[in-house]
Amino acid sequence: MTVLVRKSLGPNTVTEGGQLTVAFTHRLTAADLADLSGVDATATQAQHWVNKTHEARVVVVGERTFTILIRAGSDASRVDWRADYPALSYEWVDTPPEIEKGLRAYLAEMGLTYAAVDFAIDADEHWVFLEAYSQASSPGS
Repeated sequence: MTVLVRKSLGPNTVTEGGQLTVAFTHRLTAADLADLSGVDATATQAQHWVNKTHEARVVVVGERTFTILIRAGSDASRVDWRADYPALSYEWVDTPPEIEKGLRAYLAEMGLTYAAVDFAIDADEHWVFLEAYSQASSPGS
């Protein structure tokens, strides 16, 4: 059975009636899929669950690339690392050449000068693209 996760598009916090709600990534259960009421209330992203051993955030700024591995140390942080910051450990690594090449092509095609890109990494060290947060080039740059 394919496992899906639900993610918010944009910030994971919502304030409604003075009440702050944090919406972390959520693995969907059979009950969630049986009752999709409310899915039309906001933009929602569904992704295939990757059985990851860790994640990576790659930040590209101009010609520079920075990659950090993010290792989860709790069940909550394995689903969404933002859910348990104290359980995380980090490791700076060189960006794999094939990942950097792909990101350079992506930024060039989209006319971007900045991107923060998230990947899930499985036990075979296969990098799976999750999403990118980007900034377009300024006019005249």
